Amino acid sequence: MERQLLECKFCNQKALMHVDDEGSFGGMGVSWDHYICKVCLSEKDVSVKWDTEIIKWTKRDKFMVRTDDDAREIYHSLVS
Repeated sequence: MERQLLECKFCNQKALMHVDDEGSFGGMGVSWDHYICKVCLSEKDVSVKWDTEIIKWTKRDKFMVRTDDDAREIYHSLVS
């Protein structure tokens, strides 16, 4: 099932997909989510601790439309 794509801050396309959920420390109120743009490969990392959300963007200008599997593979190769 395809998840809804979000809008990328850099290329303004609805191509930002969720690629990794590192989970959470439920009792500690901490969670992490990672997204990658299927068009420009920019990344969005979201960490939440209690009521504080920290968003970090990494800009990449690698323009090309990719499949979900291609984007996931590229993301995992970048963070390895």
